Amino acid sequence: MKNQVLIFLVLLPALLHSQERKDIILFPEKDGAVVYEGIVDMPNLPKDQIFNNAVKFVAINAGDSKNVNRVNDKETGQIILKGNLPARIKKGLVDWSETVNLTLQIDCKDNRYRYRLFNISFDLRKGTAEDRNKEALGEKTGPIVKRWIPVYIAAVDTEIKSYIDKMVKDIAKNDDF
Repeated sequence: MKNQVLIFLVLLPALLHSQERKDIILFPEKDGAVVYEGIVDMPNLPKDQIFNNAVKFVAINAGDSKNVNRVNDKETGQIILKGNLPARIKKGLVDWSETVNLTLQIDCKDNRYRYRLFNISFDLRKGTAEDRNKEALGEKTGPIVKRWIPVYIAAVDTEIKSYIDKMVKDIAKNDDF
């Protein structure tokens, strides 16, 4: 009887699927590609002012200027650049840094602009954001990666959203100095 109870207790987690993760974290996808995008309303701000603020933000926050490719077209109000930002991944005693490479596109119009962050890839853990989503869903993944990938995605997602928040605040500044 003791053996039957012991076997039942050992098999109980498998029977209850307690090993399965229900809190899968993914990067946002649109048409199969990871994209962060949004439209920001800027009441009473002309396109030129929004464009100039965006150019200033990019100049200060785009990462190493030697590695940044830029397209600035004031006439169309479009800025496209390839840049990078650091991300810190921490869990318990493990702590490492990752470089997130991305393309940022800003399209300015009177009273609003649209931003898009896409072509997201990584230096330390080679691959794209789409690869990390596949790993989180269990495709081509081992048990160690399954354990770490939600932490990794959450940390990088937080850094990207923080970058977007900073961009929105900086572009909204009305600095006449």
